[in-house]
Amino acid sequence: MRRGKTGRPTTQTTPDHRALFQIAVDQGGHFTSAQAHEVGFGTRLIAHHVGTGRFIALRPWGGVYRLRDFPEGVHDVGWAVLVTLGPDAVLSHETALRLHDLSDVEPRLVHVWVPYERRPRMRRSVPRGVRVHVARARLGQTDVTLVNGLRVTTPLRTLIDTAIGGTHPEQVAIALAQALDRGWVTRTEVERAARARGPKAAERIRALLLEAGR
Repeated sequence: MRRGKTGRPTTQTTPDHRALFQIAVDQGGHFTSAQAHEVGFGTRLIAHHVGTGRFIALRPWGGVYRLRDFPEGVHDVGWAVLVTLGPDAVLSHETALRLHDLSDVEPRLVHVWVPYERRPRMRRSVPRGVRVHVARARLGQTDVTLVNGLRVTTPLRTLIDTAIGGTHPEQVAIALAQALDRGWVTRTEVERAARARGPKAAERIRALLLEAGR
């Protein structure tokens, strides 16, 4: 029998509330319509539960919902991005700076890394307010961490991404100084990671270290 992303049969017709709850628990209370379909919730039943308030439809995220049992939170948008783009998506760049409480940056967009093979095929499939960064190579285990359950690039990876990704240098310098002061990274680690991203990244990090007084 064919199985879906949850590992359960996609032909299931009886709604399994316990299975849907377990899916949502692992995603901050959120789930997609596709995940609900896999455990027996048809389109009409989903609409019914939205009408009763049991499912909260997240706007403008078509097909993303939150269970009523999970209160609205500051990370709803982050969860919506991750469940929409799939298990390989990782919040990054200025969004990661904010989640790590590094610098004073206030992201205008939600930044997220996705592997090349998972990239959105059409621009209109990317919700407004989201900037998708495509990684030719998958992020390694040392590049990804969890913050409040959300998949986020590590402070080290985030510093290099923002240094070469268009974030204002002053904000990156502040973030760099904070990460060093907190012992999250060392200067040697930062310089090595920058060199691995190429000569331009190495040069940019050297300048930012000077700006940060390090």
